[in-house]
Amino acid sequence: MTSLDRAAIAWPAWFSSDGSKALRRLHALRRRRSLATSDFDKGVYGHPEVKKALWKAQHRKCAWCETKVEARTNHVDHFRPKSRARGRDGSFSEGYWWLAYARDNLMFSCSNCNIEKGDWFPLAKGATKLRRGDDPATIDEKPRLIDPSRQDPSQYLTFVRGTSGWHPAPRNKSARGRWTRDVLALDRDELTELRADYVRDVLRPVRRRFGAAQTPKEKQQAKHDAQALVKPDREYSLLARE
Repeated sequence: MTSLDRAAIAWPAWFSSDGSKALRRLHALRRRRSLATSDFDKGVYGHPEVKKALWKAQHRKCAWCETKVEARTNHVDHFRPKSRARGRDGSFSEGYWWLAYARDNLMFSCSNCNIEKGDWFPLAKGATKLRRGDDPATIDEKPRLIDPSRQDPSQYLTFVRGTSGWHPAPRNKSARGRWTRDVLALDRDELTELRADYVRDVLRPVRRRFGAAQTPKEKQQAKHDAQALVKPDREYSLLARE
C-alpha cells in the first residue's frame, strides 16, 4: 500500500451534480425500504472518467496491493461499503449508502483486491458505527482497515522475508495492519510471486550495483536508483522502502 493524495484527483466537472442527484434518489428510496446493490448508480461512481481520475492519482496502481493495472478492466472501490457492511464477527449491518458518491470514500482497486475486500469493514472492538449522514472526517469510527488517504500505510504494515518470498506483516503487532492484510488477502500466492519477480528483477540489481560500485559516482548513481524505487509512483514502493 501507499498513501493516496486526494488533492491530486482531477474529478470530472459533472461528478458533484450527478452524485447529488443520485444521492437524493437513494434518500427517497431509503425512506420506503432497505437499499439493494442495484439501487446504486454505477454510472456515476464507476464512470470511466471517475475511474481514470482515481487511477491516475494513484499512479496507475491498485490502492491496496500496489500492482500496476489497467483502469478499464478494474474497479472503483468504496472504502466504506455502500449497501451492507460486514463487521469483525462476520455479521452484516446496513452499509454506508449516504457515502456512495462521496469523493473521500472512493479509490481505484484491482479486481482481485476488490473481490477479496467485498463488504468487509471491521471496526475496533467496542467502536460505534456511523449513523446515517455522519461524516467520517469528523467522527472517528475506528475502522480496522487502513485508509491510504488518511493514514500512512507504512505505520501499520511492513514486509518480512519467508521461505517463499517477502510477505506483508503488521508493524509492531498493529491490529489495523493485520486486518488490512487479512481482509485484502495481501499475502495471497500470486501477489507473493509478483513481488518475488520484482525483488529479483528490480531490487536486487540495484543492490548489486551499489555493492559493486568502485567510484563515488557509481555509488551515487546506484543510491539514486534505489531512492527512486520508494517513490509513490513506483510499483510495490512499500516493499522497496522496507
